[in-house]
Amino acid sequence: MRRFLEVTLIAFHVLLLVACTAPQAEVDKAVEPKLVQVHAQDDLVLFGDYYAVPTDLVPEKGAPAVLLMHDAATTRENWSPLVEELNRAKYQVLAVDLRGFGKTGGNADAEAAIGNVVVWLEWLRSQPDVRTDQIILGGAGLGGHMAINGCAQDAGCLMVFALSPGCVGRTDSSCPQILAHEPGLDVVVDETAQAVQDGLGDRPLLLMAKQGSDYADDSVEMLTSLVEGDVTLRLYQSGSRSLSGLFDDEHLRDFVLYWLQSNMPVNES
Repeated sequence: MRRFLEVTLIAFHVLLLVACTAPQAEVDKAVEPKLVQVHAQDDLVLFGDYYAVPTDLVPEKGAPAVLLMHDAATTRENWSPLVEELNRAKYQVLAVDLRGFGKTGGNADAEAAIGNVVVWLEWLRSQPDVRTDQIILGGAGLGGHMAINGCAQDAGCLMVFALSPGCVGRTDSSCPQILAHEPGLDVVVDETAQAVQDGLGDRPLLLMAKQGSDYADDSVEMLTSLVEGDVTLRLYQSGSRSLSGLFDDEHLRDFVLYWLQSNMPVNES
């Protein structure tokens, strides 16, 4: 098992490594998304955008796929800068609106939203040109909890990254108020702690938060201390503490892409 702890800006030598070792992008223009609708277990209609790599660029065995889930202050569209980079690197991408947000609507419920991850993963694996054994989950804030728990509960999830999944352990003074306003989150944060301790096993986990962002960086540091397997912690010094505008920073986009590529199985096509 490997264990990494990184608390820095994205350093120059890391950026240089990305530039020198990352595979050359082959998708040379933005992919138009397909609007997706699926039914949750309670028949709520869930909405997402699917960005498919052009068929002629997909490897013979299919392309890896990423499921993205936003935080409580944004919607699926806020992933756009990262989505474009992932598509260029030949990742299929599904960015969804959680229940209670965006086009999905309905009432926010964190516990129910974890169950919805299963529905989205089933849809994603049913798509042509998806490498079903190379599914990656990513999330921010509330969606970070969804991603970590969803990956822990899915044996086929390859790895997971999460931005500012706050209030894990409920240690910060801000957390009681936050938990009170997000139904089901009090239960979910405890499940997140259990997921990183046991559920993920040796699967790679990337945790990110803005340095000095109160409970957000406290929470990712606490989560990191619980992990026995492969974890990378990135505390960045500038930029947004939420998903909104965060991936406008090409350095952070490059780092996430590098982390994904460095953890993909070797000798796979």
